[in-house]
Amino acid sequence: MANLCAQQNCCACNGIRLSRAVRAYLGSEPLRLKSERRRITMQRKAHHNASMQHRMIVRPQPRSSNGMGLNPLHEDHIRGVAVTFSVSAPDLDPDAVSAVTGLQPDDSARRGDVRRNRAGTPRRPEVEGWWALGTRGKLATKDVREHFRYLHERLLPHAETFREFGRGGETFFDVFWQSTYLYAGTGPLLDAADLAGVAALGAGMGFDIYQVDEEVEGESAVPKA
Repeated sequence: MANLCAQQNCCACNGIRLSRAVRAYLGSEPLRLKSERRRITMQRKAHHNASMQHRMIVRPQPRSSNGMGLNPLHEDHIRGVAVTFSVSAPDLDPDAVSAVTGLQPDDSARRGDVRRNRAGTPRRPEVEGWWALGTRGKLATKDVREHFRYLHERLLPHAETFREFGRGGETFFDVFWQSTYLYAGTGPLLDAADLAGVAALGAGMGFDIYQVDEEVEGESAVPKA
């Protein structure tokens, strides 16, 4: 057997050595995994502690000391705010919405209208009609609550009408918010009255939140409609 093994490159012995190597590797793997888990856990704890310290020491409180308006430190890092309300449905006629409510939309479309991107390039046709009214370019305030109040003053008197036009489709609020300081605790601040108005219109709500660099002087962070 010894001569046979030597002539055949020690196949049998290699098989034994291989199985021992596999057993040795498998036997040490749990130790490697435990060590890796311990390292990851320590990193997570360190990150959590640093985050908590940052929140306690650095994060500016959103509200001002008197509870009205925004804290100047919070307001200072906000670069763009806008809120848009839309109502849509497969057969919605935007002209009918305007005729009934007396409100003119910032943008609208009927089903079948050709969609275009910002560059004016045609895209696929609209699959439903929609009517949209927003605050972009209309308010200087960075307080999202003021943007909701602006819209609610105009929309809530016609809440039932908008819900009816949205039957088979939806009513929706989109909140656009940009900041140079996007950490735990920062973001759009809403009050109960804002949420009550959204509910009265039967609307959903989404948030487009972005962290941006400091803008070049004279350039606005809020994109044009």
